[in-house]
Amino acid sequence: MIGSYQLLKVLGEGGMGRVYLARSPGFRLVALKVIHREYATDPGFRERFRREAAAARSVSEFYTTPVIEADPDAEQPWLATVYLPAPSLEEFVDRFGAMKEPAVRTLGAGLAEALSAIHQAGLAHRDLHPANVLLTREGPQIIDFGISRAQEVTRVTRTGAMIGTPGYMSPEQIVRERSSEPAAREPGAGHPGDVFSLGCVLAFAATGSGPFGTGNARARLRRAVYEEPSLEHLPGSLRPIVAACLDKNPARRPGAADLLKQLSPVSPHTLLNARLRGELDERERRADLISRGPVHPEPGEGEPPAEKKAAGHGVRPRGPSSWLRGRGRLFGILAGAVALLTVVGVVLAFTPSGSDPDPGPGSGESAPPEVKPNSPWSLTVGQADILKGMWSTPSRVVLGTPSGLTAYNPDTGAKLWSWKPPGGVLCNMSHTTSGGIGAITYGTFNNTVGGEECDRLQTISVSSGALNWTEAISLEGRGSTGIPNLAGGESLSIGGGVVSAPFAGAADLISVSVRTGKVGWSTGSTESGIKAMVDGCSLSGLAQVLKGTVYALGQCGDGQGELLAFRKGSTPSIQRVASLPGCAGVSNTTISGFMTANEDYLLIGCGGGHPSSRVYTLAAGSTVPNAVDLSGVAVTSLGALYSGDLPPVNVLMADSTLYLVKGQNVPLGGTQDGVVAVDMATGEQRWARKVAGTSSVRLLAATGSGVFVLGRGTGTPALYTLTAANGEATKKYALNTSQADTFNNPYDSQIPYAVPTHAHVAIGIPWALKPDQTVLVVLPTTPSVDVL
Repeated sequence: MIGSYQLLKVLGEGGMGRVYLARSPGFRLVALKVIHREYATDPGFRERFRREAAAARSVSEFYTTPVIEADPDAEQPWLATVYLPAPSLEEFVDRFGAMKEPAVRTLGAGLAEALSAIHQAGLAHRDLHPANVLLTREGPQIIDFGISRAQEVTRVTRTGAMIGTPGYMSPEQIVRERSSEPAAREPGAGHPGDVFSLGCVLAFAATGSGPFGTGNARARLRRAVYEEPSLEHLPGSLRPIVAACLDKNPARRPGAADLLKQLSPVSPHTLLNARLRGELDERERRADLISRGPVHPEPGEGEPPAEKKAAGHGVRPRGPSSWLRGRGRLFGILAGAVALLTVVGVVLAFTPSGSDPDPGPGSGESAPPEVKPNSPWSLTVGQADILKGMWSTPSRVVLGTPSGLTAYNPDTGAKLWSWKPPGGVLCNMSHTTSGGIGAITYGTFNNTVGGEECDRLQTISVSSGALNWTEAISLEGRGSTGIPNLAGGESLSIGGGVVSAPFAGAADLISVSVRTGKVGWSTGSTESGIKAMVDGCSLSGLAQVLKGTVYALGQCGDGQGELLAFRKGSTPSIQRVASLPGCAGVSNTTISGFMTANEDYLLIGCGGGHPSSRVYTLAAGSTVPNAVDLSGVAVTSLGALYSGDLPPVNVLMADSTLYLVKGQNVPLGGTQDGVVAVDMATGEQRWARKVAGTSSVRLLAATGSGVFVLGRGTGTPALYTLTAANGEATKKYALNTSQADTFNNPYDSQIPYAVPTHAHVAIGIPWALKPDQTVLVVLPTTPSVDVL
C-alpha cells in the first residue's frame, strides 16, 4: 500500500522512480508515481516536487489528466493521477495509420486549447509529442508533465541535460537557449517551443511520420536546427498552419490561442470515429475488470522495493525524453498511464562521498562472479554507476562515473583502484591521457540550481589512481561570469606537459603545468576582474592541447571561424593560426562542432552533421590545417550530440589515421555501412570499405593496427576488426544474445564508446540508466569467426 492505494502493476520505471497502476479504496484506477528513496533525503527535491504538483493542479482537468493526491512529505514522495484507459496518438496512428484532414484539425484545435490553458497557468510543457497525447472520448488530453516547468522557476534542471524528444523539440530548445529565457513570463504569454512541438505532432498525425524524418536522435536534432521540415505530404490547407508552427524563429510562430482560431471550426465526430470508439470500449472494459478483480502483485512489487543504489546515486536522463520511456503494457491497456512525471532532470542529488582511494569493503581484487581469465565480463549500473568516460592502458581499463574513477583488470574484471571526488561529483575526464596521466574536473551538486558546480581541476595516474598534484586547481575566476558546467569538458585536455581546462565560464580557458600543478595563464579573469580577449577574438568553448600548445576554436573580428593557438608562457598570448570555413558560430553548447586530439594531430569538426559539414586536421608544429576529403563519408554521423562527457563518437584517431563512417548522405538519413580511413597528414582518403553483411556500422576503438567496429545486419550484431593497411575485415566476434541485448539502444540516441587494451576492447554504454542495465562490457578481440 502507498497511502490508501493498493498497488497492482508496475507501469514504468526510470532514474527518478517507479510508476504503478494502483487502485483506490473505491476501486478507481490511478497511476501512482513513487520517487526513489535516495532523492527523498534532499529537502530541495521535496520542495520542487511539492511546487510542481501544485502547478499541475492549476491547469484545468478539462485539458490534462487530473492530479488526485500527492504526499511530498512521505518517506518516499508519491503522486497519484487519474488513470485513463485511452490510446496515445502514437499508438493510434501506428495501429490505424495517418488521420484524415478533418480529424487532424479537430486534434489540433483540442491541443491548441489545452496548451493555451497550460500557458495561461504560467506553465510550459516542453515535451509534447505523440506519446504524450491521449485520445479520450472528451477530446485529446496532454499528459506527462515530467518536464513541465513553472515559468517563474529557471535553471532547476540539471546542467547540461537535454530535455525533450528528438524530432519534436524546437531548435532553441536543442541549442539550450532556454537558459536565456526571462525569469518570468506574463500569464498567457505562451511558449513558442510548445507550439513548435504541436506543429510536429500535427504533421505526425496527418502523415504518420514526424517532419524531421526518422533515424537516430542526433540526425533528427540536427535537422530540426539546420534543415527545413518535410511537409510535402501534408494536406494543402494544413501545410501553412504547420509550417508557421515550425518557423525557426520563435518570435514568428503563432500563439496557441491563434492556432485555435485557425483550426476552427471543427467537428468532434471526425476524431471520435468508429475505430477510436471501439478502441476505447475495449480498453475501458479491461480496465473495469482490473479495478474490480483480485490483486495479484508481481513478485517483489507488492510494495515499492528499496532501489539498488548506484555509487553516488547519479542517474541523468540522457535519453531523448522523460524518464518514463520504458512503459510496458498491461493487457494491452497501458496508454499514457502517467500524467505529471514531475521534476525530471532536476534531480541528481549526489551524496558527497569524500576522497577515498581505497576500493572499500568487498571491492578489493575480487572479480565478478564466475569470470574466467580472458573471458568477457561486464558491469551493471548498480555495480558501477552511469558512464562518464573511460581511459585505458594495455593492462588497465579506467571507468569514469559521476561518483568517481575505478580501474579494472581487463582480463579478469578485478578492481585495481578507485578514487572518489571530495565534492561527490566527477564532472569530466580528458578525452585522452598523456604519459600515463589523465585530467579530470570535479565538484559538488548544487541543489539550489539543480546542477553540478564543476569548480576543481586535478590530474591522476592511470596506473595507480594517485593524484598528481598536492592541491586541486580552482576553476573559479574572480569577477568572472561563474564556474564551468558540464559543457566545459569539451576544453579539458592534456598533452605535452600542459593541461587545458574550462575557466570561470565554459568558454574561458586555463593552462596548468602537469608536472608542478602551477597555473600558466587564464583567459577568464585577473585580480582586477574579467580580461577581454585580444584582437577582438572570442572563444567557442572547444579547445585541445597538442604538444604543449593549447588550440582553441574561436571567432575574431571578421566573423569567420578561427583556429587560435596559445603558446606556453605566463600570459594568454594568442596566435591566429588559420581561418576555418564552415566553423563560424560553433559553440560548446550546440551540436555544431567538436575538437579532439591524439599525440600528433588535432582534429576539428564543424557543421553538426549537416551536408555542408567540414572536418580539418592539423599536424603538431604545423600552421596549415588540412581539409578532410568527406566524399563517401556519412557526414550525418558527425552530428553526434555530446556535452563534454565523452569524445565525439564515430570519429577515431590512431597514429596518423582518421577513421570515419562510410555511407550515403540524403536530407533525411542515409546508409552507414562501412569505414573510411583518412591520412591526417594530408586529409586525403587512404581507403573506403563496406563491412560485408552489415547495414549499420558504429566505430568503437582504434589502434595502430586497425579499427574495431560494431556491425548490424539481418543477423546477430558482431564486433569486426578491420586492418589499418587496407580496411580488410579479418576478425569477427559474434555476439551472443545477452551481449547483443546490451547494444540494443532503446533511444537510438547514443552510440557506444570504447577503448582498447592489449587483447580486449572495453565498451561503455551511455544509455544505461537503470541499476540492472549493463554499463561496461569487456570483450576479447580474439575472433570467434575468421572473415575471409
